[in-house]
Amino acid sequence: SRGPKLISMIHRLDGLTARYGRVNGAGYDHLQIELNQSATQTVFQSQFCLESFRGPDGVRHGDLVIPNGVDGDIFTLATRQAPGSVIRFMASSWSGNPHKGHAAYATLSQLPGVEVRFIGRWPASIPAFNVTIISPAPQSELVRHYRDAHAYVHMAQNDPAPNVVTEALATGLP
Repeated sequence: SRGPKLISMIHRLDGLTARYGRVNGAGYDHLQIELNQSATQTVFQSQFCLESFRGPDGVRHGDLVIPNGVDGDIFTLATRQAPGSVIRFMASSWSGNPHKGHAAYATLSQLPGVEVRFIGRWPASIPAFNVTIISPAPQSELVRHYRDAHAYVHMAQNDPAPNVVTEALATGLP
């Protein structure tokens, strides 16, 4: 007899949801760890994600980090003008989770000579002050906002590996 056929399983983990403020994330986190026990290899999207899963009850299969990539046909390097009397910051998040830094962007928007554009969902519980809020946009539109900004700001708490940061960097946005 040949015995049972072994199946390899690679499990990609993004990060513990409880670490970045999702309500009721513990049930989902427990499921991720439980499913991981059957994995042959675990892949993380950032070093932060790997570290968030370490511990006695954490994952047991590897420490391979493969960072998020960007679509190089959309997010290309762009030249920009140096800021004049106003510096234009861009921030974005698909999620309206308050841990994504909304309050910090609102505070930043109150500084003289600063403009903040936020693309995504803004929670109704946080006053936007001088932030220009733009509805969530597809990548083809988002890249235009990256090219129009002077700098990208990301003030989220414990965000595991935000694609928007790598997209902004790919366009040359500091």
